[in-house]
Amino acid sequence: MRYIDPHLHTVLLDDGVMMKIALSGMEACVTPMLHSLNGISEADAVLRLWERFLEFEVKRGGSIGYETFVSLSVPSTASPTRGSRSASSGFRSS
Repeated sequence: MRYIDPHLHTVLLDDGVMMKIALSGMEACVTPMLHSLNGISEADAVLRLWERFLEFEVKRGGSIGYETFVSLSVPSTASPTRGSRSASSGFRSS
């Protein structure tokens, strides 16, 4: 079975685990930056982290045997209301 993992925190997994996942049939994944951005508020730090994901994580995936796509997300804690969005109820306060 071949599949694409739509949300995989590759930065938290070592190469051995990623090889096993790739061998199980994963052809590509999307790695989000959501948790990596928590606590980082300066623009240059965010840009350096973004570049690191684009350079390192994408190349790492290619060398192991899967394609990596990186998504940029903004943590809900960055919101002035600290709310979260639900598909059925719009924004709600937490």
